[in-house]
Amino acid sequence: RNKTSACRGGEAARHAPRGTSGRRAPAGRASTAKIAATPIKLEMAEGAEMVPMTPREEPGTTVAKAEAMAKAGPKTGKKKSLSQKLLRQMSSRQGPETRKVRVGGYDPTHSKDNVVTTSKFTWWNFLPLALMAEFRRMANLYFLCVAILMLLAEETGWYNTPYPSVWTVGVLAFLISISVLNAGLTDLKRHRADAKMNATPVTVVSRDHATKLRHIRPGDVVVVHRGETAPVDFVVLAGAGEAATCYIDTAAIDGETSLKLRRAAPLTQPWQDPKGETDDAQAIEGSTQFKGEVECDLPNEHVNAFTGSITPDGESVKALGKEHVILRGSEVHSLWVVGVCVYAGFETKLAKNMREAPIKFSQLDRIANSAVIVILCFQFALSFASAAGMSGFERANDKDLWYTGLKSSIDAHSSVSAKWADLEPRDRQDLGFGFLTFVIMYCFFVPMSLYVTFDLAKISQMKYIDWDAEMVHPVDGVDVHAKARSLSVTDLGQVKYIFSDKTGTLTRNEMKLRRVVVRGKCYGLGEKHDEVCAADYGEKDDPLSCKALYDLAQEKGKTDSEAWCALKMVESFMLCNTVIVEQPEEDDDKVHYQAESPDEGALVEGGKMCGYTLSARTQKELVGSVGPPHSPAVTTKYEILATNEFDNDRKRMSIVLRDLQTKKIVFFCKGADSSMLERADPASIERSGDFTKTIDAYAVTGLRTLVYSANEWSEKQWSEWNSKHYEPASTSLQGREEKLRAAADVAERNLDVIGATAIEDRLQEGVPETIATLAAAEIRLWVLTGDKRETAIEIARSCRLIVEDMPVDVLASDVAEQTLVADLCQLYAREVTRDQYTKAQKGLAPFSLKLKRYAKQCVYGKDKALTPEELEEAIENELVKRLGPDARVNLDPPRAGRSALVLDGGAVRVLFAAGPALEVILFRLLAQYKAVLACRVTPKQKAQFVKLVQTHIKPKPVTLAIGDGANDVNMIMQAQVGVGICGLEGRQAVNAADFAIGQFRFLLRLLLVHGRWAYRRSATLILFSFYKNAVMAYCLFFYSTSTGFSGTSVYQSHFTSAYNIYLAAQIFWLGMFDRDADEGWILSHPRCYDSGRLNLDLSLKAVLAWQVNAVLHGIVIYYVGYGAMRHGRGGVYDSGSLGIFGTTLMIVIAVSMNFKAFVSSRTINNVTGGCGEEGGLGPLGFMASHKVVLFLNLAFFFGMSWYASTPACAEDTTAADMMEYWGVTHHTFAAGHTWLVALLVFGTWLFVDWVALACKWNFNATAVDALVERSHIARWTLDPSTKPFFFSKVAHVLPAEAQRVAPTEKVGRESAE
Repeated sequence: RNKTSACRGGEAARHAPRGTSGRRAPAGRASTAKIAATPIKLEMAEGAEMVPMTPREEPGTTVAKAEAMAKAGPKTGKKKSLSQKLLRQMSSRQGPETRKVRVGGYDPTHSKDNVVTTSKFTWWNFLPLALMAEFRRMANLYFLCVAILMLLAEETGWYNTPYPSVWTVGVLAFLISISVLNAGLTDLKRHRADAKMNATPVTVVSRDHATKLRHIRPGDVVVVHRGETAPVDFVVLAGAGEAATCYIDTAAIDGETSLKLRRAAPLTQPWQDPKGETDDAQAIEGSTQFKGEVECDLPNEHVNAFTGSITPDGESVKALGKEHVILRGSEVHSLWVVGVCVYAGFETKLAKNMREAPIKFSQLDRIANSAVIVILCFQFALSFASAAGMSGFERANDKDLWYTGLKSSIDAHSSVSAKWADLEPRDRQDLGFGFLTFVIMYCFFVPMSLYVTFDLAKISQMKYIDWDAEMVHPVDGVDVHAKARSLSVTDLGQVKYIFSDKTGTLTRNEMKLRRVVVRGKCYGLGEKHDEVCAADYGEKDDPLSCKALYDLAQEKGKTDSEAWCALKMVESFMLCNTVIVEQPEEDDDKVHYQAESPDEGALVEGGKMCGYTLSARTQKELVGSVGPPHSPAVTTKYEILATNEFDNDRKRMSIVLRDLQTKKIVFFCKGADSSMLERADPASIERSGDFTKTIDAYAVTGLRTLVYSANEWSEKQWSEWNSKHYEPASTSLQGREEKLRAAADVAERNLDVIGATAIEDRLQEGVPETIATLAAAEIRLWVLTGDKRETAIEIARSCRLIVEDMPVDVLASDVAEQTLVADLCQLYAREVTRDQYTKAQKGLAPFSLKLKRYAKQCVYGKDKALTPEELEEAIENELVKRLGPDARVNLDPPRAGRSALVLDGGAVRVLFAAGPALEVILFRLLAQYKAVLACRVTPKQKAQFVKLVQTHIKPKPVTLAIGDGANDVNMIMQAQVGVGICGLEGRQAVNAADFAIGQFRFLLRLLLVHGRWAYRRSATLILFSFYKNAVMAYCLFFYSTSTGFSGTSVYQSHFTSAYNIYLAAQIFWLGMFDRDADEGWILSHPRCYDSGRLNLDLSLKAVLAWQVNAVLHGIVIYYVGYGAMRHGRGGVYDSGSLGIFGTTLMIVIAVSMNFKAFVSSRTINNVTGGCGEEGGLGPLGFMASHKVVLFLNLAFFFGMSWYASTPACAEDTTAADMMEYWGVTHHTFAAGHTWLVALLVFGTWLFVDWVALACKWNFNATAVDALVERSHIARWTLDPSTKPFFFSKVAHVLPAEAQRVAPTEKVGRESAE
């Protein structure tokens, strides 16, 4: 159960009101904890999160239940089913299956304290775990191996090391230390937050003294006051509310901000005053003296389930349910509450659901790791070539290498041994050891600072999102800023698929009751009681006013008459709900409602508009006021006999009431039309006229519809149902939830339909334009919603997901299963042509392993994995079986690339359960459609859509999930990029997401502007980091060809070790400030996004192109310099000496690479660009200028080079170590030929680089390159002062060229690729 709980989202349709269409599934993370000593505030620490789960799931499967599951046998496959495995585990498990807690006592087998920690590390495992995390990065592991090779060479002498190990080890240790220190400081904050939380003072009355939170144990009786947070999971013994009740909110647990009612255990004790007059002291005294025992489930993670009982000493057993328990993290809104702790510490449900956030490696991180492998291949090839060259040189010059100590050469020269007695003989260098020597020599091929620079650049890009003033949205008078919470910011520039919720994400989630249908007549609700609304939703005539509905209800006709239906309809608004009524404050005479969903609140507000106001709610009574607004009202009271709460299987809620004025018993029920009409009395539907056509018409306009029924029960009918079904179920200790659902199922039969409602949920601002722009960028949007199909389709049309001329294909569950499967196969045969089929078949190579791993997770109950061949055969057989032997013939022209597919949750459930062949057919088909709309899907199915798209579509696309509620958390966590919207349904989606925004329209800037810039900046940063090191390595390789591959280096060790530092700022600025096009141009030309979506900037082709460029530039830099300086006279400081030549070469490389980074920047910031209010950086804004950074980089390089050869450096080392480079830099800088050669080499390099760039632009430019170039032309046209001086000759063509590209122009995919 624990293994599969993470994929069990709530089954509720996420948009319906409590008791109508859905209930939220608890999931997601809570926000960062900052816990004050008083009052108690407990929240989950940063980085922790809630595991999604089914809200109705029973905690702790019993052996009897497991036996019943096992008897049914496995659903598919030959392996043992989950129930059989569970039974075997439980049969062998030792110990009790329930927990017994003595009130005021303590069992040593229970939790010994209430300590909860969220930290990752302890003092003894911090270093190993932190280092292990760092060396999972390939470059870090590579340099660790290189450092070991250097140390081994220095200690053994088996092979040579060109550089001292101290430089590599020191720099690597410094870079690793930065990351390890950051991880340690972050975890230290968690330790301190944990310590502060666990030291919070609380009152434990069973011990008769105040104590700290950490000391609470199961059995302790605790007191929690208003505004405090429950410190443990406890059973309520007494509350300050009427009938010993209290109100709480569970926003920190499941994201639901509405108030919930909790009742005291049914003890019938005198201190549990049913009139609500018991004070704090009496309750504490009574709870302290109470003796009894609580028996409940073992600790588990199911926050919406609790089964137990309480047995007072000498009395019978009393049943307990979830309404009697307050969980840790819940905030108390009543004056006080007293309870007995049953779970403490890590046994609490909140702690059971805490886990570390999933580690999401960005797509660019994976590509960077792949690029490291490619670069290492280059390095190893170069090392092997050098080792082979060294071996060949020694073999060819065997007799002349006596000065190197070669034994065979010394033997050939007898005088050498006598003249050079201290010359140590050596054997010929082994090819393998030579390879290791050159691996060390070319170790800088991979930049050591790559990851640090990359991460710092991503942090700066995250800050740009946080600071974006265009992404600020006011909510309740508070400005909500966009927030980046993950380093996967570069994935925003590579998204191919977006999975979006509808309600609260595309729509406002601000529900308004707009239409009421009674006996075929439509009544409209406006802003006033007597307002006549216009025909806004496709009606032919204006609807009647709600005053007319109120007047009709007052006629009080006989049962089943129109007046009776109108009366029961408005009474349903007032009575058939679970809304909590907040009484008005002294300075406010308005009643406030706490509804568990926005649409249920809209229904109660609609009833108030119609003259039927819910005034008060108690545990056993509802109080209403009947009368038009602002008029004298008549008070009515109803006794609550039974409430059947909503669940996803029934999609209904119902309530049984006794009218205390007439003593009649009435049964109200409401729910989704699909679930109500199938249980309705056909005669009542006929009496309603064109009832179904009316609600379908409203659904087509985008309104959310609900159907209502009302039946009057006799005393006998009520007594029989209550005694046989409801009362036994409500007091049952085992399977209570299932029995209550069965009791509701018996009551909800032969329903008399009285009418329907239509609720409006308007689109958010800018949603149609955002979706249209995303579609123009070739980003596919899938909308996953719990609404009915007609409503979802209409919303999709209004937000331009489905455009006017777009064909729509439908796969619905309202047909037979065989027909549904045949429809799927027909679409597959039409859309997947023979060529596409062949491509898909080639893409299945790694599918077997993924399918096997997926099957082990029991996502669909499959236990058998198929090989690619078996899977293809199964697909072929399925098509032949459904369509005949010509299944793959293209019967009709394919249209999926320009059409939409609509399917519902029932169809998805059927197709998933039909086997892996149909599963693959479905998702191959989905990949072809431009838009996909899934309706009536559960939170679990939302996450499955994301997972299966990632599994089946090759290559694996970058997916983004966006939502606003707790039931979107599964989907958000599954996608590579999760985006949460700050809405009306709590902060669970925001807390679980990588990025948070205030409105859906901000997604456009998040992807096309920030994501695209982050991708292009990071791609250039990575490529340039490899390029600059490759140039130095290739120059060293060419130098080795002139030295017989001796393994010596032309560079001084300070240069190779500090090379990345000399260029760090320039590269970092490239990753921070580079912008190839203005944001306005990007938003008006969405195909600019192709650069990231198609991975044009960091593809294998791009990596190889930069490496070829590095080879070319290495040849130019080395051989031009070598040719110019080879004719020196051989003096110590002559131009031909090694020191002078190496230093000159270093100067050329450093200057060239700095200028290469400068010219690679697509935007050059001026010196004053970041200053002032407009620049935003204040007086230090000049530091944002590329020109300033270029100057500082070169100044730092020349300064360090000067210092490296000064005598002062010799104070830290021996004179022998410094002798070879002593004063070399001084003479090199003073020599005129140095700068002439440097200028010659740099000029030649610059000419070659610009020629290569011109060739790329003229012969290998992409469509994105063309769009970017046109953006520059347009900018120069609008502001001629920004135009380059050499562009003035063609100024006359700029206006026409600038106007040539329309804002909606689309560039073909083929040209972009």
